[in-house]
Order: sequence, then C-alpha cells, then structure tokens
Amino acid sequence: MKKIFSIVTFILLLTATNSWLTEAAESKDEPFIFEPILIEASKIKTKDTEATYASEIYNQKEIRESGAKTIYEFLNQSTSVVSMPSSGNPFSQKLDLRGFGISEGSQTIVITVNGRRLQNIDNVPQNLNSISIQNIDRIEITKGSGSVIYGDGATGGTIQIYTKDDTDTSIGASVGNFGRRTSTMSTGFSTEKFQFSALGDYYKQGGYSDKGSDGNRDEGELLNSKVSIQYKPTESSEFSIGKKTTYSEYRYPNLLSKSTFEQNPGSNDKGTTGATNYTHQTETTDSIVLGSSIKLSENIEQNLDYSYVDQTRIITDARKYKTHYIDESLKYLNGPLTLITGGQFWYGDRRCDNCFTPSTATKQNVGVYFQGQYKFNSTILSLGARKELIEYSFINNKTTESYGEDDIEAFDIGINKTINTNLNLFSNFNKAFQTPNLDYFFTSAGAFAGFIRPATSKTINIGMNYLTSKSKTKLTLFGSKLKDEIFFNRHNSSFGDNISIDRSSTYGFEVQNKY
Repeated sequence: MKKIFSIVTFILLLTATNSWLTEAAESKDEPFIFEPILIEASKIKTKDTEATYASEIYNQKEIRESGAKTIYEFLNQSTSVVSMPSSGNPFSQKLDLRGFGISEGSQTIVITVNGRRLQNIDNVPQNLNSISIQNIDRIEITKGSGSVIYGDGATGGTIQIYTKDDTDTSIGASVGNFGRRTSTMSTGFSTEKFQFSALGDYYKQGGYSDKGSDGNRDEGELLNSKVSIQYKPTESSEFSIGKKTTYSEYRYPNLLSKSTFEQNPGSNDKGTTGATNYTHQTETTDSIVLGSSIKLSENIEQNLDYSYVDQTRIITDARKYKTHYIDESLKYLNGPLTLITGGQFWYGDRRCDNCFTPSTATKQNVGVYFQGQYKFNSTILSLGARKELIEYSFINNKTTESYGEDDIEAFDIGINKTINTNLNLFSNFNKAFQTPNLDYFFTSAGAFAGFIRPATSKTINIGMNYLTSKSKTKLTLFGSKLKDEIFFNRHNSSFGDNISIDRSSTYGFEVQNKY
C-alpha cells in the first residue's frame, strides 16, 4: 500500500503544475490538426489522450504510407517494438517490447486479432505474416499494461491488430529483388443485415545465402485464405463466423560460426565440416472463430468469442498443436462509468509422436476479471483485477504422468489528468504474470525437464500527451521489476533447459512524435 500511495501522491504532485502549463498552452491559439482518436485495447473505448496507460496507435493510412511490405517491417518502425528473424527464419520473427529480450520477448506480449488472442502455446513466435498488411485497419500497442483484460503473458504489454472486412473487389500484385513476389485478392458483398467477405494472398521471398549441397537457397512462401460472415438480425445483436487457413514453407540456413559470418554473411558453411543443410520447415494452420454481441438493455452489452486453432509444424519432427479459446464478458455503461466483467477459458495441447520423448503436454487457463473506469471533471480513474488458475499435464506414452498448477493474480490502477486542451498527464501501476508455455518444460533435445515457476512483474508508467497545431507528442517513463523471469540457459544441462531468474528489472523512457 505504501508503494501505491507514493505513486498516487507523485501523480497529484505532477498535477500541481496546472497553472504554469495552462499559461504556456493558452499562448497558442492556432487550430488543432491532431485530434484525439478512439482506442479500445482495454475493451473500453477511450480517447488516446485520456488513456491511463501508455499506447501507440497507427491507422490504415499510416501503415500504407510507411512503405512496409510486412507487419514485421512496420512494427520495427514503432517506438518500442523490435523484431528479428527466429533462428534465421525471416518469416517467423521474434518480438521484443520494451527490452524484455528478443530471445523470449514474444512470450511477454499478448497479441490479438480483432480482440481474439493469437498467443501460441509453444515457444515459436506468433506468425504475424499470416495477416496481410493490406488487410489491417489499425494497430494499437499497449505498453506495460493489459494483464487484467488478457491475463497470461502481458508482462511487456499487448499488440492489438484490427483487420478490415472489405466487401469491395480488388486485385493486386508486386515483384521485387531476391525473388519477392506478392499477390492479393479480396471480394465480398453486403446487405442491410448480412455481410460476406473473402481474402486470399500469396507471398514468396528468396534469399541471398549461397546454394546448399542440394542446390537450394534460403527461401520462403506463404499462402493465406480467409472467409468471414456477419449477420445482424436486429439493431441490438450481431453474430459472426470466420474460417482461415495458412500454409507456409521456409528454408533457412543453420547457425554459422562468427568467423564464417564475418567472412561471408551469405555463407551456409560453418567452416568446419563443409556445407550444412538448410533447415526446412512447413506449417499448416486452420482456425475457426465465432462471435456474438447482444445489447441486453440500454446500459448492458454481452459479448462472446470463441476460437479454435489446429496447427501442424514440421521441422525435424512433426508437432501438432490444438487450442480452444473462449472469452465472455458483460459491459455496463452509464454516463461517466464503464464496468466490464468477464471470464476466459484457454486450453491447448502439444503432441509429438516422433520427438526425443514421445508425449502429450497440455495447459489450461481459467481466468475471471473486472475492469472499471470513471470520469469526473478533468480526471479519469481506472481500476482492474484478475484471478487466474493454470493447470499443466505431461503424459509420456501413457506410462509417466506429471501434473502441476499455479494460482495467480493481476491488477492495474491508473489515472489520467487533463491539464488543458493541449496537455494530459497519465500514470498506472500494475502487476502482470507470464506462465510457462508447453515448450518450456522440455530441453532443447526434447526431453521433459519438469515444470517451472511463472514469472511476475510490477510496472509503473508515468507520461504525458502534448498536442499543438503541428504535432502530437507522447513521453513515457517506465520501470518494471520482475521475479522468476523465464530464461533459456544452454549451459544448465547437456542440452540446455529453461530456468527462473530470481530478480531482474527493465526501465527506460519513450518519445513518440507525430507531425
């Protein structure tokens, strides 16, 4: 309580600069170009300048004008996100938000598409290349917050991706260097109560590495198809269903020695035993999403989302993953007060019949939460809490069984103070957690190494939004203290395994300016 009291006291001290800041702002009487925009990462629609948490928002126009060909290229242009090819694979990239580490950073970010969780249950980063950049309407990046609404894995923050259900017919194609070829097609139609849309896109990219012993270079191709249907029988109800299939095939060189890389970055030769084989990876993903939104009364709205994902990934062995995700919530809106309460169920299993240890591993999350926001005069207060139960299991050919569980909570308290039309101050303090994914229980060779503890973090954000007639500036100071951070230690055993670091921290500042 002392920490929370100190934080709140500090925020109130910041607001004491009101008179000076007001005088500075009132000297500018030019009309505003940059208007606040609505964001809904917390499931509560709020002006970005009035949010109690740090965020970045990019609309369709900004994404298009960035020149990025993939979503990874675009995210690398943001203030706090860094992407890097995973094990040399440019089509499956790791993400790092706020310096949590490029190695495990993807596991500290919750990624959603149209509000539905995209998080993998294994250690492979989320495949964002399955989302066509031409189909993205906007991207919201929430930093150091989001654990109450989305739970497990939001220690670094969240990335919210919203796509378009375009009913227009369009066809596009492009070619580029290194064998880059893209093509996309979308179509659809709509009536007063019914909407149908379909999208297909293809992406292929060759590499620059030397040819291997089989005559191939590094390359990759990606094929996406998506169909969605929306039905709105009344003004107060809406139902949706969608089907998506993604096939990807990658070929990328194995690890190089430092000396070989320095001599020739395009080499596929370690310099010791001759040419190494390229890693050949294929991945097939089928997903189904269902959704409904019903306005029960003038003030109450019910939302239900369900998603099912069936994925097969083949590298040196074939691993099959299945996940089920259910999110049901009630939203209450009454003037300045907004309340959301809900429950989430998430189940996933990992099956590998030809691994070092043929086995099936499962993980199940059940969480309940509430999030509230209240606005009075020029101040907005937010408060939220979450309780989550996680269960794990490991079955080795039905001869060895192991079980584990964690019971953990999260909370978030925030404030936003409008000083004047130019300036807003905000701050929030939250606790988040990251439970281990199923791959964390195995060594790099595939042997079961046992369950490990979840990681927890406590983060404080203090920042401001400043608008003028020509620019929009956001400044954020942040600091996170972590306990039991999950880390892969390649020296801990013969093959390396995952361990928990006792205590660690990350801190810094962010500046974003649009003009």
